[in-house]
Amino acid sequence: MRPALDANEAQPAAAAVSPYRFRAADIAELDTQIEQMIAPHTAAVNTLDEITGVGLRSAHEIIAELGVDMTVFPTAAHLVSWAKFLPIDATSAGRHKGNSTGKGNPWLAGMT
Repeated sequence: MRPALDANEAQPAAAAVSPYRFRAADIAELDTQIEQMIAPHTAAVNTLDEITGVGLRSAHEIIAELGVDMTVFPTAAHLVSWAKFLPIDATSAGRHKGNSTGKGNPWLAGMT
């Protein structure tokens, strides 16, 4: 079994780990800011969190991308179409043409 790092090895190892400590602090600060910004929408977050497969982080992302005012989408199908999750059914003269959904919203697609 190898002994602990000696002085010559410890300093470069500490230097390599140092940027990650700063990143962890940055991430913690951003998490705090997100919590402050999402606080007025706690009811919407809790409702989304009840959906199977949607956690708190996904609920935050959904609210960030879509907002909480769903009146801009007359039906659920309009929302799905806007997000480009609805396959296009292009049929002409009995022939099926392309089933692409389009590019869509990459932030919403990343949650699935």
